[in-house]
Amino acid sequence: MLALVQCQMRGLEPGPINTFPKWKELGRIVKRGERALILCMPFTRKSREEESNGDDANGERTYTSFMHKARWFVISQTVGDEFTPPRMPEWDAERALAALDIERITFTDTDGNCQGYARKRQIAINPVAQLRPDDYIFVSPKKKESCLRETKRGFHTACRLAGIKGLIWKDLRATFGTRLAEIGCDAFTIAQLLGHSDVRVTMRYVRTVEESKRAAVDVVQLNSRKNVHVLATWPKQPPLPAAVNG
Repeated sequence: MLALVQCQMRGLEPGPINTFPKWKELGRIVKRGERALILCMPFTRKSREEESNGDDANGERTYTSFMHKARWFVISQTVGDEFTPPRMPEWDAERALAALDIERITFTDTDGNCQGYARKRQIAINPVAQLRPDDYIFVSPKKKESCLRETKRGFHTACRLAGIKGLIWKDLRATFGTRLAEIGCDAFTIAQLLGHSDVRVTMRYVRTVEESKRAAVDVVQLNSRKNVHVLATWPKQPPLPAAVNG
């Protein structure tokens, strides 16, 4: 990324990069007056430290540091023999993580705005952030490979055309939580889907549904009392004659 930014700033065509000696081995030389690109390179170092037991022997500790070095040139800064770039291997996320000694863990953060997080040598990525362009629910009408990033203007336009007043975007979120509670989802599941860090915030949706259930039960009980009263006061009817086969 750092090399790409420098190419854009200098007006250079991006391409394979190498050091001056490596380009010379490949039959190409750097053009006169070209300035090298600066990259951040890792260096492994050793430090000697005394043992904790107080002996004269010293222990060695290896650590990695980074330094900015100006020793790289892009192919457009060189001339010489024809150069065929090596074939890049296909991207394999698991192999890349194994090479970097990084473990992928399950994303458990309930904050809906979090795209991912890292804990020492572990990373977790929000499943929503991993969606491919074909998996987008709201696809951009201008760029089919991109998702719809700005929805407020379209939302207000839809409300105006439908004649709905006072509806805001957050009301859809509340409706989603209420519908989940109505179909029997527990509060913890609703909290994860809505991104609530505290389940007590989610309980308002569950309480609303419980109040609706109580109201429905009260209506049934009231209708039952009315039916019992009607049956109790209904005048007795004479018995119907039984049909007898002759």
